[in-house]
Amino acid sequence: MLCVKCGSCQPRLGELEQSQIVPNLASLAKAAQDGSLPITPETESKLVKAVKDISSIRNMLFQALGLS
Repeated sequence: MLCVKCGSCQPRLGELEQSQIVPNLASLAKAAQDGSLPITPETESKLVKAVKDISSIRNMLFQALGLS
């Protein structure tokens, strides 16, 4: 479990901030909205996995912040 008080989660939050996750998700959302994202079974499977991963990250952050 990450601990905000001791600072052990700060490096991981920094890594998340430096990653391209948010811009990439925004690009996917825009492509889906304008119809240019081809939805194949593989694409759908990867998107479902991404949603589960993001939900897991959210839950871990809430737990680390004592908000769960």
